[in-house]
Amino acid sequence: VPTPAPVPVATPAPTQETAPVPVPVATPAPTPVPTPVPTPAPAPVATPAPQAAPTATPAPAPLVPPARMPAVARTCYECGPGEQALYTEVRVDSSGGCGDAVRAQLATATTAAEALAIELPAGCAVLAVEVPKGMRYLGFRYEAGTPGTRSEDCFPDRPCSVGGCRFVGNPILARDGSATTVFALFEVDGGAPRTGGLTIYYAAGRRR
Repeated sequence: VPTPAPVPVATPAPTQETAPVPVPVATPAPTPVPTPVPTPAPAPVATPAPQAAPTATPAPAPLVPPARMPAVARTCYECGPGEQALYTEVRVDSSGGCGDAVRAQLATATTAAEALAIELPAGCAVLAVEVPKGMRYLGFRYEAGTPGTRSEDCFPDRPCSVGGCRFVGNPILARDGSATTVFALFEVDGGAPRTGGLTIYYAAGRRR
């Protein structure tokens, strides 16, 4: 019996090792650099405005008495025989009246100098007429009007017909030795210029 030929043993093909595929490593994201927070600029310190030097309060302007005309002779149609008249006038441009203090001062004045020295507010005026020496004072007449127009009669302590003014009481007589002066107080309270007039009547003879 023939010996069987040996069955060839198949040589296994060499196993080819596959190189491992490298697992990609994730690149870490770069750490963000913190943005520096800007330091706020310091608030500007307000420089205080220089204080203005205190303004000196001007001294009040001295009161300027209303301009009055000197007494003049007046044609006197209403006069009796031997009687004469003198007239004076004043213009007052301001208002406000005289006030009780001025009235009281004038009422107690005993001489012309004392009466004329009274400080008057802007809306007040004193009219003065001196009785001629050797003459006797008889009476008076008040008139008031608007500058540039004819004056009208006015009565003591009553609003004058022109409006905005009046004469305060009857005239006041101040005697200084042999001289007699007749004073009248005229006040304006209506805000418009007014003229006030004082007429005195006199005659020869002993004074009253």
